[in-house]
Amino acid sequence: PVVYFNDLETDTMYRDMSPSYANAVRETQGGEMIYSIPRIRRNIANFILVIDPADYHQLKLAMFIESIVAQRIPVRVGLIVMHGKNASQSELMMSAFHYINNNEGSAEALEFISTAARLADEKFRTLQQQGKKAAATVEFAPEDVSYCVQET
Repeated sequence: PVVYFNDLETDTMYRDMSPSYANAVRETQGGEMIYSIPRIRRNIANFILVIDPADYHQLKLAMFIESIVAQRIPVRVGLIVMHGKNASQSELMMSAFHYINNNEGSAEALEFISTAARLADEKFRTLQQQGKKAAATVEFAPEDVSYCVQET
């Protein structure tokens, strides 16, 4: 299922945006039409990302989602977490993500997946700086909620 992290129509962080569709298309001084993401309080622009949370490169995209929400970009953002090549690690991350979403809420689920991405990114960069090769898989240890990028 898609987990949405924001709702432009109901979230208070978007209340200063107009709900009017008239703001969807604006004109420049020269009369040329400009098409962009309209800054209106409607869920008309959606961005749904599908990731395998055990894949380092895909997991990093969670930080992008967090950035869209934090910057109040008028796009409804959702995430689908799925199995990948490392099914056992993907399943652990999926289970934890959905448990947090169902019991704590989508903001906490986004924080969880973004934290995993940041920790994996730090480990990946450290290994690279040490001149070591790093696998693009993330290992999740639920007993201590730690993440690592495996050295190859």
